[in-house]
Amino acid sequence: MSPLPAMSVVLLTAIARLRAVAPVKPEDALMPEPELVTILSDPRGPEETMSSLSDVDLARLLDALYAHLDTFRPEPSAIVWYEIGVQESLRRDP
Repeated sequence: MSPLPAMSVVLLTAIARLRAVAPVKPEDALMPEPELVTILSDPRGPEETMSSLSDVDLARLLDALYAHLDTFRPEPSAIVWYEIGVQESLRRDP
């Protein structure tokens, strides 16, 4: 079994830290695809949008982006949103 890519380890660490501060309820864990598409098309862009999200919503978005990037045809902008989301989660690290 190969080790996780470095970015995956960073993401998992960031999400774990966010969830320690603001646990996600099971019913809130999955972000529906339409909600993800709405966020990706937010005219404010990833930096402003992600900085305005709560810790729980940021963790949900990172989970959804990670899963979306593992699909056959991910939205091209999703990788940028994902990277900025990881940076935002690390910025919030207590």
